[in-house]
Amino acid sequence: MKNKFELFSGFIILIFIGYVFMRVVTTPPVPEPVVPQPVPSPSEPATAPSAAFKFEVEEAVRIEIGAPIEGYEPAMLMQVFPGLVAADFNEVDAVIGNYFYDASHDEVRYVAPMNEPMHSAGPSISEAGFDQLFQNVTGRFLSYYPNGDVETMMEWLKDAEYGVLTQPPLLEPEPASPPVVACTMDAKMCPDGSFVGRVGPNCEFAACPESVNDEVTYCPDRPKGEEIACIDLYAPVCGQVQVECITTPCDPVSETFSNSCYACANDRVVSYTEGACDDASDQ
Repeated sequence: MKNKFELFSGFIILIFIGYVFMRVVTTPPVPEPVVPQPVPSPSEPATAPSAAFKFEVEEAVRIEIGAPIEGYEPAMLMQVFPGLVAADFNEVDAVIGNYFYDASHDEVRYVAPMNEPMHSAGPSISEAGFDQLFQNVTGRFLSYYPNGDVETMMEWLKDAEYGVLTQPPLLEPEPASPPVVACTMDAKMCPDGSFVGRVGPNCEFAACPESVNDEVTYCPDRPKGEEIACIDLYAPVCGQVQVECITTPCDPVSETFSNSCYACANDRVVSYTEGACDDASDQ
């Protein structure tokens, strides 16, 4: 009887041990509890400089003029940050289209695509646009203040004097080409016998050559036979040479001299006029 009881007790112990073993083998491991990660607050700026710049700009606009419903446009940013200049928005993308800098007028222009549906938020600066704006402003800022950082740059952008100091040189507008004028081919005769044609822009006749001065100049009185030293300068004059007539007084004859000095060195020359004598009178 005792042996049967011991045999039965051993059998029960084996079953219990087998049950415990099966539970250990087949039971899956308990997963470790998941610790929730903190979610960054929307009010905290990202660590990238361009993202920090975008956050600071948008925050300042919201404080100064209120949060825009459709998005941020260049005029809003320039109102809050007087240090921004039109050139900073060159090649800045919008939600639809983009902005470019018109150097001839020093202003920002917005261009929308022709075949794309437009809506009220289209002119708002996109995420990529803020990145380009940051690059433009940084390039201008660092060229003037190489050791600056984003915080210093943001302070400077609030001062209009910064925009004046670092404003890129404006492009001079190209001069307009003069209009092509076609004038008639008629001509006008001048007092000296030459002809002039019409010229633009009003197709008036060109000015005639300056006429020879016909004013008579008398040679100064000097002792007869006195020699005068003259230089060999060719500035022709028409001298009036007094001639002697046997019967009646004669009119002087015209003779060309190389200059007034040589004319008056001749005792018979009474006066002269500038310019060579006419062929008909030069005897």
